[in-house]
Amino acid sequence: MTAISKRQLATVIAGGAALSLVVGCIGTLVGTDAVASARLGARYTGRLSFVLFAALFALGPQRGDAGVRSAILGWPGLASAHLVHLGFLLRYLSMAEHAPAPGRLAGGVVGYVVLLALAAGHLGAARAGSVSPRLARGSHLGGAYLTVAFVLTYLPRITKPQIVGVEEWWGYAAMLAVAVALPVIRWVRRRG
Repeated sequence: MTAISKRQLATVIAGGAALSLVVGCIGTLVGTDAVASARLGARYTGRLSFVLFAALFALGPQRGDAGVRSAILGWPGLASAHLVHLGFLLRYLSMAEHAPAPGRLAGGVVGYVVLLALAAGHLGAARAGSVSPRLARGSHLGGAYLTVAFVLTYLPRITKPQIVGVEEWWGYAAMLAVAVALPVIRWVRRRG
């Protein structure tokens, strides 16, 4: 496996968190009041996490060193961005008039545990210089759970993209492009 330096890992982790923080701050700036600002900060960081997860999902089937590198760098980067999303989400939930359903909260907690476990496992793989078969299986299972979690989270929102300052059809076009591009990218990567 190609060596991954601590500096590369730190850059990816800090970059994921910084990008999510910037996107969340943009969301808070366009809100009309405190609650709307908190909601948009949480929503925008969540959408960024979805895009990062989709990219990681698309890069996943690479073989050899490229696939291992994308996994080892991708999971910690996604985890740092999604932890920033958690901060924005907790801020919004502290202001919101209603709480999410207990089942939804439980699913979210499990998702964060899975994501952090995958990130920690891949940080360990970076130190060890290889990905164990056990971690590879865990990545597939954890990735499957997170895929279901993202789909269940975003499926109800497909009909209402609600991105401030963006025409509604752009939201539909972007989601359609992602839905078409991911399977094509996976197929091309598996063949090559």
